Amino acid sequence: MANSSDNILANGYSIFQGSDALSDFSQFVDNAGKVYSSIHLLLDENVEQLCLPVLFDKAPSLNNCSLIRTPSGEINKNINTVVDIWKRLMEGGANRNSLLINLGGGVITDMGGFAASTFKRGIDFVNIPTTLLGQVDASIGGKTGIDLLEIKNQVGLIKSPVAVFVIPEFLKTLDHQQLKSGYAEILKYGLISDKRLWELAIDKYAALSNYQESTWNDLINRSLVIKNEIVLNDPEEQGLRRVLNFGHTIGHAVEAHSLKNDKVPLSHGEAVAIGMICEAYISSKVLNLNSEERDEIAKTILSIFEKYDLSKAQDTELLELMKHDKKNQHGRKNFTLLKNIGEAVIDQQCDDVLIVEALDYYRNYGKS
Repeated sequence: MANSSDNILANGYSIFQGSDALSDFSQFVDNAGKVYSSIHLLLDENVEQLCLPVLFDKAPSLNNCSLIRTPSGEINKNINTVVDIWKRLMEGGANRNSLLINLGGGVITDMGGFAASTFKRGIDFVNIPTTLLGQVDASIGGKTGIDLLEIKNQVGLIKSPVAVFVIPEFLKTLDHQQLKSGYAEILKYGLISDKRLWELAIDKYAALSNYQESTWNDLINRSLVIKNEIVLNDPEEQGLRRVLNFGHTIGHAVEAHSLKNDKVPLSHGEAVAIGMICEAYISSKVLNLNSEERDEIAKTILSIFEKYDLSKAQDTELLELMKHDKKNQHGRKNFTLLKNIGEAVIDQQCDDVLIVEALDYYRNYGKS
């Protein structure tokens, strides 16, 4: 298979990223038809309309695959949907030598990876992320999973795909809100590991309404390199990999609240953006992140993401949701916090009083 300069060697598989990714995928499918007994493709209704025709055009041998359709949205990322995927695999004649291609955003790659990894004790799968969030985060690193009782990713396992194809062209199918959701993760990578990426992401944001593949390739590649290096050093999330969870302890709780209570729930990225502001405040109290950087983080994020009315969420509800965070240890809430922009520290604890202070910092930010 052709190997372009943007391709990244991950933990036992390759991430094909950039302008050559479509042709790389076409070659992969041609070969897969000779290797696997059957090929199945998981997607939702939006991806089927906007992205599948591009794959069929560039990889015509994919037309022979079996399509497994599932409804879109985080609300469907649950065991009932996985059972339906398993049934569809069985009905399509899938066996241990079958391949599942997950075409979609983070919900599809998380859920499809989990379904594949547990069907007949595990079949191979490929991720083709179609959202910015999927391209820079969700489809990379081997995490698979589903939500339980409206709490994020409570059931799952770590299992690597056989390949990931990151195709920037699919970003043209996204609206501005979807792009912003993924942009939160790019900002996060800058905050935890690379101050230059943080600055570049701020500088480039205004220009992203006009699609420029070179701009996206640069931001995506920098993000993928950061995540891949972290995952390679801690594939099972026993230590360093927890650095990727900055903004997620509070963010996941806010996301779960919104999913349960809002007619139009927050996206994952919108919730993480709130979490990053709150956890930057905690960082200023626990690790002495200076107040100028703390306020720079809040000001920058709120210039991109609309302020959410967090007054609708009770502190007791959010604290209860945080109890279910997978990083918690010995009953204590566990955070990844910032020492400086570009430098994060894992396994930091704080009491509930400080967490409530951080929530209030977000609620009151910008008020006179």
